[in-house]
Amino acid sequence: MKKVLTKNVKMQHISPIRGVSISNNGKYIATAGYDNTIKIWLTESFELLFSFEKHTDLVEKVSWSENDNWIASASADASAIIWNPQNGEILNVLKEHTDDLLSIRISEIHHLASTTSFDKTCIIWDLNKGIPIYTFKDHSHYVNDSILTKDGKYVFTVSNDGRVIKYNLDQGNKEWEVQTEKDLNSIALINDEKNLIVAGDDCRLIFLDILSGEIVNSKIIHDAPIKTVYVSHDETLIATGGYDRKIKVFKYPSLDLIHDIGASNKWENSIAISPDNRLLISGSFRSTFFAFDLKEATEIATGAVDTKGINSIDSFEQFLAYGGDDSILKVLDLKSNKWLFHEKVHDSIIQGIKFSPNGKYIATTSYDETVAVTNFETLELEKVFVGHRGVVNTVAWNKTSNIIITGGYDGIARVWDLNTGNILKEIISDGSVIKSISWNHYHNLIAIAHNSRVVYLYDGIEFCLKGVFKGHQALINQLAWSSDGSRLVTVSRDKTIMIHHIDRMRSEVFVDHAHRKSIKSVSWSRSDKYIITGSYDTNVKIWDSQSGNLVKTIDTHTLGVAALVTTVDDQLVTGGWDNRLTITDITEDSSLIGNLKTNTMTTLD
Repeated sequence: MKKVLTKNVKMQHISPIRGVSISNNGKYIATAGYDNTIKIWLTESFELLFSFEKHTDLVEKVSWSENDNWIASASADASAIIWNPQNGEILNVLKEHTDDLLSIRISEIHHLASTTSFDKTCIIWDLNKGIPIYTFKDHSHYVNDSILTKDGKYVFTVSNDGRVIKYNLDQGNKEWEVQTEKDLNSIALINDEKNLIVAGDDCRLIFLDILSGEIVNSKIIHDAPIKTVYVSHDETLIATGGYDRKIKVFKYPSLDLIHDIGASNKWENSIAISPDNRLLISGSFRSTFFAFDLKEATEIATGAVDTKGINSIDSFEQFLAYGGDDSILKVLDLKSNKWLFHEKVHDSIIQGIKFSPNGKYIATTSYDETVAVTNFETLELEKVFVGHRGVVNTVAWNKTSNIIITGGYDGIARVWDLNTGNILKEIISDGSVIKSISWNHYHNLIAIAHNSRVVYLYDGIEFCLKGVFKGHQALINQLAWSSDGSRLVTVSRDKTIMIHHIDRMRSEVFVDHAHRKSIKSVSWSRSDKYIITGSYDTNVKIWDSQSGNLVKTIDTHTLGVAALVTTVDDQLVTGGWDNRLTITDITEDSSLIGNLKTNTMTTLD
């Protein structure tokens, strides 16, 4: 691929770009973002024409109608809006779902829309009246995507339950369903609507006959779960975006790979191809816009929001380590307020950070597929571990600080010997993405949280499976052990906090709907008196760990709170995508923590 950039585009979203779409006449690009906006751009010049700002929460997807007279958006505010793309006039507001929307497809010809949601339903809408026609409730987990046939007679859905379902819209019933092995994320029609393509966490494209649901072909094409699949207008190209940070373009029907694009070092949320098959665009999780000339195999534009979000924080004694989008490990002495370390230790985003128990090392994980260990005594890079395929999300140390365990998008937890750099063990629980790992030093247990909504518990000697914790209805973002090792807290995209007890291997909901959006981070206070959570809704909440009562809400961030930790002096440190650290004193000798003193600062660049 030629790395020749002709445009550097300021896309003017202030948070991740979730959806992209090209109009059917090829003249316009629509983007949707975490900043609650939809923006319309000229394809030729990438000039901004309009910004639509009526949603009250992030916009997940955006879609053009067949004649380009309508554009539709699906939002986490549980609504969809049909717009006039020429002036931003709202033509319809669709409100019936009870949770975040994940996708929308519209047919201007048949005045239909299909929407899918976290509430496990797909709703078919009459756009003349703005009312639901059918609400399909057959899926047992989130419905990630749907697609309408051109004649308006059928809709197909895919879900985290691994099922594909075909519905007949004339009769309002289910015609067939197909069960696959893992979560399904995206869907497309191809071969003049004779075949259906579905893609998801098993890294493959699956082709089905739309009449019978029979699987006619499947092929592994990525090294990590596939997030999105797109079919070109003439059905000669299939484009996919995966958690392995790649966009791939295949010829159809041969499935020969013609482009393998490492677009942005971030996973792609959405892909579109222009009607003339020349332009491919994508929007990724870290706000990056990417445009690629398929004829010349050349990058023609990139754009990114100018943010350097914080993804991970850890502390040891008075020292604070954090990292994020700028790939730099930063260490601050909280007592002297002096920076001790500020070095680039990865080639891409830092995703996880953990001090060793003896304080000698700091381990970091990254989108660059490596694990780096920095010697905190010499402030030099000690080792780099290579072996993961895809983003490495999380790292944990054993009690004696000579072994680490890491996990990420390839679904394999790897146990490493610090001294030799060798892999001691590879643990494959269920093969889905690993989000968080925590080592319980009191009982020598390792908790591993997967995208499958399950926590697996392993012993820390032979690494044998000891038990499984269940209960969440969506992927688990983070977990943390109490100081005595008796309880494990987990937080999830389902907005629920759960407590898991190792004495009898039981789980319970601690707080349901604790935040308005997905809960990203969690920590215990040092005495285990409080549980602290941070969310995409920008809030930090402090909970009484016995009663589950809300003690305090801290609202100092302008974007999602991705990381938090409590220090040895009972200071709460939070970091967000707004690239700010918030340090709050939490004095636990008062009934309601007293008056919290908060200091917010922009981080060191």
